[in-house]
Amino acid sequence: MKGIGRQGINICLHQEIVTTPAQLLEILLDHPRLGRFFKAGFAVVQPEDKGQISGGKGCVRQVTIGRQQFLEEIISASLSGIRYQIIGPGPVSQHRGDIAFVDQGGSTLVEYRICCNGPKWIPDFIVKHVIARDIKFALRQLATFFLHKAG
Repeated sequence: MKGIGRQGINICLHQEIVTTPAQLLEILLDHPRLGRFFKAGFAVVQPEDKGQISGGKGCVRQVTIGRQQFLEEIISASLSGIRYQIIGPGPVSQHRGDIAFVDQGGSTLVEYRICCNGPKWIPDFIVKHVIARDIKFALRQLATFFLHKAG
């Protein structure tokens, strides 16, 4: 049986991308177009809080993966990265994503962390594998996008 109140799934992935943190932030906050990189559809259901950058803090997006739909809220967004969480029911519980940007002068190291609890009826290692596979795919797509944009 899974423990209650603790997050059983922790994922940390890294990808170097030939772009600036500012360009990454702009692309990752363009929620309706995130499907270019992620195996999901995104639609904004609530705009960012007043005074925040477009798509930033307070923005709520609906995520569609296959027949699954759930809501994610942007907790913070800046040149140092983006933090978001699933709100309401979702495929996993207590989900939080942290995407950190580390400027390396000519490129940006992206550190993508996800913490969550998987459903009780699916082993955590399977949920972790699926999430990690999809995030790796998205990070490679982002890297390729900026490589072609630079070239």
